[in-house]
Amino acid sequence: MAAKNAILIIEFAIEKEQNGVELGKAIVDASRARTGVARAAFFPNISLTGSAGYISSDLSDLIGEDGFTWSWGPSLDLPVFNWGRRKASLNVARALELAAVASYEKAIQTAFREVSDALAGRRWYAEQVAG
Repeated sequence: MAAKNAILIIEFAIEKEQNGVELGKAIVDASRARTGVARAAFFPNISLTGSAGYISSDLSDLIGEDGFTWSWGPSLDLPVFNWGRRKASLNVARALELAAVASYEKAIQTAFREVSDALAGRRWYAEQVAG
């Protein structure tokens, strides 16, 4: 009965730490994506938009060849005047990524330590029962 309890404690420790490690990995992935977005902000953004539809001053003339209208327009966004803000955003994203990696490494080390402690406790308990 006590050996089953020890096994359950070990399984609980492994599962608890596995969830912490998985969460840490997800946080690292999210912060790496955020760094990629901050890096991409340095490239120019080019877009082309358009619209088409019908227009009329009288509701009865709305549908027909005379009421058809369309428009289009390009847009260009260059990171010239806000380069400093974008660089600061990139620096913040990199710092958050480093913090997330450090937290992830700590979660992994904690998981190994707790599982090792649980196994050592089980071994000590088995020696006490046997001896």
